[in-house]
Amino acid sequence: MTRPRALAGILSILLTSALGAGCGGAQDKAVEDAADRARDAATELKQTIGLRLSRSPDHRSAYDGLLAGLPRYTPQRGGLLLRSDLAADQAWFDITVVKTATASGGFSHETRTVRLCAHITVRFPAGQRPASSMTDLNCPGDLAKTDPQLGTIDKVVRLGS
Repeated sequence: MTRPRALAGILSILLTSALGAGCGGAQDKAVEDAADRARDAATELKQTIGLRLSRSPDHRSAYDGLLAGLPRYTPQRGGLLLRSDLAADQAWFDITVVKTATASGGFSHETRTVRLCAHITVRFPAGQRPASSMTDLNCPGDLAKTDPQLGTIDKVVRLGS
């Protein structure tokens, strides 16, 4: 093998490795960004639910108003609300959030879509202000693997990093 051919072969291997690393980095960055967006959206929803329920002394009417404004999940339309319930001392909501992000690395752009499922609880302790909390929820296995607006869901993420 001649020296120029050997050098060309080595450069080809290095370039292929660099481009491949850029693609993996872009994919990881897109998943990370989409996960951050999903976590932010879930946190915002928890705060909205908590505020709406805490501002009204009539928890039933506030709960019904929230249900009217939260799109119920269906495989055809997507949506946020999986299920919910109201009791005398608390309300809870199981939600799913789907978000997407695009990142670039090297010569490529990668778009990734993630799903996050969470359980939001708002407690109404007697004589105290209502308090809301949110915990991870294992996404039900029957959720569609695609979102009608955002396409294929690449990864299910959790609240924690």
